[in-house]
Amino acid sequence: MSALSALLSPRSIAVVGASATRVTAGTAVIANLRRLNYQGAIYPVNPRYDIVEGMRCYPSLTALPADIDTAFLGVPAEAVLPLLEEAGGCGIRTVVVTASGFGDGGPDGAARQAALVKTAAAYGLAVCGPNNMGIVNWLDGVAVWTGTLTPPPRTGPIGVISQSGSVAMLCAADDRDVGLGMVISSGNEPVLDGADYLDALVRDERIRVILHFLETVNRPDAYAAAADEARRRGTPIAVLKVGRTARGRQATVAHTGSLAGGDEEFDAFCRHLGLLRFQTLDEMLEFAEVSTKTGRPPTRRGVCLIAMSGWEVALLSDLAADADLPLAELSAQTRETLAGVFPSYATIANPLDAWGAGWNPQTYRAAMQALVQDPSVGVVACAIDPDARNGRANTPVSLEMARIHRDLVAEGPRDMPGMVFFNNVSAALSPVIRSALDGSGIAYLQGMSESLRAIGQWIRFHTTPSPAPPQTPPRPRGAGSAGAPPPALRDAMRSARGRVIGELDTTALLAAYGIPMAKTVLARSVADAVRHASAIGFPVVLKASSPQMPHKSDAGGVALNVRSAAQVRRAYRGIVERARQVGPEVTLDGVLVAEMVPAGLEIMLGVSNGSYGPMVLVGHGGTDVEIRRDVAYARAPVDTGEALAMLSRLRASAWFEPSRGRPARDAAAVTEMIVSLSRLAEECAAWVADLDINPVIVHDAGEGARGVDALCILHDHRDPL
Repeated sequence: MSALSALLSPRSIAVVGASATRVTAGTAVIANLRRLNYQGAIYPVNPRYDIVEGMRCYPSLTALPADIDTAFLGVPAEAVLPLLEEAGGCGIRTVVVTASGFGDGGPDGAARQAALVKTAAAYGLAVCGPNNMGIVNWLDGVAVWTGTLTPPPRTGPIGVISQSGSVAMLCAADDRDVGLGMVISSGNEPVLDGADYLDALVRDERIRVILHFLETVNRPDAYAAAADEARRRGTPIAVLKVGRTARGRQATVAHTGSLAGGDEEFDAFCRHLGLLRFQTLDEMLEFAEVSTKTGRPPTRRGVCLIAMSGWEVALLSDLAADADLPLAELSAQTRETLAGVFPSYATIANPLDAWGAGWNPQTYRAAMQALVQDPSVGVVACAIDPDARNGRANTPVSLEMARIHRDLVAEGPRDMPGMVFFNNVSAALSPVIRSALDGSGIAYLQGMSESLRAIGQWIRFHTTPSPAPPQTPPRPRGAGSAGAPPPALRDAMRSARGRVIGELDTTALLAAYGIPMAKTVLARSVADAVRHASAIGFPVVLKASSPQMPHKSDAGGVALNVRSAAQVRRAYRGIVERARQVGPEVTLDGVLVAEMVPAGLEIMLGVSNGSYGPMVLVGHGGTDVEIRRDVAYARAPVDTGEALAMLSRLRASAWFEPSRGRPARDAAAVTEMIVSLSRLAEECAAWVADLDINPVIVHDAGEGARGVDALCILHDHRDPL
């Protein structure tokens, strides 16, 4: 039995902290195990009692008479570490720690969490938590869970992972009745993390949909491997990540001690792995409902929306655009059929106002029969307004609609469009409508916006082909092999000042990957500068070379369009003087002399290697890049197709198009640079934290692009050379 199997489906559980006289976390766990009719052995542990809940109670873990799969440590944070060592010494493999006061508890808590990690590693313990609620596995009748637990209305194929204990509790209650199989409250995740739990759920064939509420991804490569396996098995992973804003990231650190990472990078991470990202809990739950209750997953992307008023049609149109929902273009034959069904003044469009001259079941059935036969329609989604307060539909219309669609599904072929109903508002579901649709293969959702977003993600998952591995070109001569830095990076690291690699060495590193850069040499004297400028050819650029001046232009460390030897001399002396004025901490290696690249479109390229693995990015270049914040990210490596897609995601992608007599910019040259830079990002990920090429000057189509300035930052804790 693996460690995760021992945690999620243990044959025996020790419950430390169970009490015979008061309610404790331990007695709550025992009560929940009994509610779920747990079939394994339960061993209460507390030296104060002989009997707890009618079972023999043991004084310590070492006194237990049998091998234990999982131990629950229901004690305060200060008492956890000795018990963890005792559990490890007894050969217990998995431990659940729900106490707070670890990474979420300031400096003392952080030290306590570091000690927990060290102890777990010493004994090979898999630790769930701390700062969590535990785990519930309704499929196997297991509940190492400290909250009040009731069996869900129905068990089902949905697995939940949540760093938030409160969200885990909300899901475990399953008021939405989506049909849960497992809920894992992961907490701070210093030992077992989201990647471990995701892999376990993906490999459980009973779990068909996974919902992950997270703050950060601790091990992006391990998470990516689990997500790839999910995609291979056809299991959708829906994610909701907090920390999109600066305040959200601060709250995340305070909550579990986790660093949230950049939101743009997480978007790229999700896109790369086929993760379905949501913004609200309601959207996630509606996605779970449509994914598990709809009998016919869509095979075509087009959606036809049905409403019963013109105003609702207009609102549906707006919200569908917001959700990027692919509305079907109805065929001429379908339009002709609908025109013959509805009054002459009716508007035949998608979304469709199916009210016509008033409710007519025969007219509605004929219209729906036409729509389900349209080759562009993959899903028919109906907006309704039922009344759930008194158990009746507000009018008979919603119920008649439900019965018509139920009959169409029962009578139709297997490849007919999927069917979905949804309430226009997020109120209680109508029991009448729910009863009519239950078991029909038609999902019943709530909330117009939430439903449209859930339907859109459901369609994207089932109709988007899995991407092929990136087709990157052969590695240029001088680039590194997997696991070893290229010679250019080794040389640059040896000459680096702390974490900063200077522009000259960064340029050499980029050249090793075939990335075109402006010709640049280092001058250590005025005479050197004049000689190099003459060799390069006027005009030239002079730039300060100092690790303390990463943004040289801000400190007056750049001279542009230098056209003669005399100007070189003046520029050199001026740069040296201004560097001295910056402060005594500035050490000047010399002055860089570079060719003056002709004017063109200025963009920036970069590498970011943070919370979600190596990323490559492209965006608006120049000195105001931070202000414009028009940047597209992708997880490295990328191929030409993904590089082009990155350019298309920029708000200013029209930069590359011809305009008012100006020819198109050389997008092909930029995509080649992105592909090469992404390979550098992947192969140097163990060493390179960030790399910027800004600006990159892009010329007209066919005339290429070249980087002008570059800077590389190394990881604090990087692999050795």
